[in-house]
Formats: sequence, C-alpha cells, structure tokens
Amino acid sequence: LLVKDSSKRLSLQKILEHPWIAQNADSTSSCA
Repeated sequence: LLVKDSSKRLSLQKILEHPWIAQNADSTSSCA
C-alpha cells in the first residue's frame, strides 16, 4: 500500500480482497 512506485502497488481490487481487509473492514460504510 505504501509503495511509491504505483506500478508496484496493489490494485484497489487486490487490497479489498486481502484477508486482513476483508475480515476487518466495516461493510456498512463506503469507500471515498
């Protein structure tokens, strides 16, 4: 997530699929 080179960063889709995010994200709120 904190990689300066955007070509090496995870995509938003991959971030949302990451187990830590998927288990800890509040599904009632939306991303801005």
